[in-house]
Amino acid sequence: MTTKAAGMRQERKTRRSSRQNFSQSPPPASIDAEQQILGSILMDPDAINVSASLIPGPEAFFAPPHQYIYQAMLSLYEEGKPVDITMTTEKLQADGLLNIAGGRIYLIDLIDGIVTTAHIKHYIGILLQKYQLRRLVERGNEIIAQAYEYGTEPADVAPLIQEAVDIVSSSGKTATIVRAADIIPDLLSELDEVNQGNKELGFKTHIDDLNKIMRFRPGQLIIISARPSEGKSALLLNFCEYISQRLKQKTVLFSLEMEAKEIFLRQLLSRARVSSQRFISDINIQDNRWSEVVLAGDYLSKEGSNFLVCDQPGLTPLQIRAIAKEEDRKGKIGLIAIDYLTLVTPDNIKRSANREQDVANMTRSFKLLAREFRVPVLLCAQLNRNVDKGEKRRKPRLSDLRESGAIEQDADVVIFIHHDGDKINRKCCLIVDKNRGGRTAEVPVVWVPEYVRFEGALEE
Repeated sequence: MTTKAAGMRQERKTRRSSRQNFSQSPPPASIDAEQQILGSILMDPDAINVSASLIPGPEAFFAPPHQYIYQAMLSLYEEGKPVDITMTTEKLQADGLLNIAGGRIYLIDLIDGIVTTAHIKHYIGILLQKYQLRRLVERGNEIIAQAYEYGTEPADVAPLIQEAVDIVSSSGKTATIVRAADIIPDLLSELDEVNQGNKELGFKTHIDDLNKIMRFRPGQLIIISARPSEGKSALLLNFCEYISQRLKQKTVLFSLEMEAKEIFLRQLLSRARVSSQRFISDINIQDNRWSEVVLAGDYLSKEGSNFLVCDQPGLTPLQIRAIAKEEDRKGKIGLIAIDYLTLVTPDNIKRSANREQDVANMTRSFKLLAREFRVPVLLCAQLNRNVDKGEKRRKPRLSDLRESGAIEQDADVVIFIHHDGDKINRKCCLIVDKNRGGRTAEVPVVWVPEYVRFEGALEE
């Protein structure tokens, strides 16, 4: 037997062995904990209030009979009916599940096994731990299976790995209820700092008139939208520059369209007030302007350390979250920006045949990203062609957001860039058409194409 043939045989043997090891091990479960939970609910109907708030659903139970019993209990609970042995028995009987759930005798046995219902939270903790472990086993098997498939790239497996990480990070998290007394003292302290000018409720921008209407606040998803080539990326970059350099906030830009080199070139020339159009046209920079470029480079090298760019194309929401999480571990992130939505790849585990559903899943992911990191997330999105129809170009509105009404639904703030007329003008406006918790308005701005900047109207 040749060395190559022996190697191939060993590889096949290793694959079979690893799969058999997984298949022969029983899934993580605690039947005793499941019985204690169900018996406690049957003995004390009020216990369903505790379980319903902590257990995600019947699937958390491993034994199918226990899943059927708990589903019947939840159905009764949702209908406002008593959750006791009589009603649970009738519900299982009506659904044709009583016999396969063990019959009334088994329900009685569940009650007989309870000494006290005081420890139900302890048993729910065990149940959830085993449930999370089973989910990890499932994801692990999926990862192994996909890794063995011919042609699989490591990036193809990454979403499944990230989902496994999410399972671990979400374990043990439960909904919390807070009272006004829990929040008001800290809120008053924060407002006092704002009132004294020591703190801002969110981030300002470089456009004063926009600051009078809104701030970029933690947990917000902020959409910047326009037709192609009307300055979405430029405005996003202007915001990132100001917040990272002037406000000293760590800012991470995911640029799925432009390379990092092009982004930093824009920053450099804009800072030096050198026309990017002239530079691209190979017109030499005059000596007196070149010194400004050098000074701008020195400034950005020192003050630009808070601005990070990831220019990997085709990232998924899960990959964006994973990269942001790693950067946040190194140092607290203040702002996340994504350019732009259409170029984001849907997660494989959530991919749909419907593009609008894919977009809805992605915008929801980015809203959750803002909530999780407690930072503003700026997201560029395109307008559809409706604004260009008719003899005169009209102002955009929320219904013009391309591909999905979910963008409008998930966004806290929507800012449109509007150039009046058929061409891009220096004088234009930002239309704040949605501002959750604030007012909407039109903000006049000046587009300076040679420096790729939007500036306040008073700066002209």
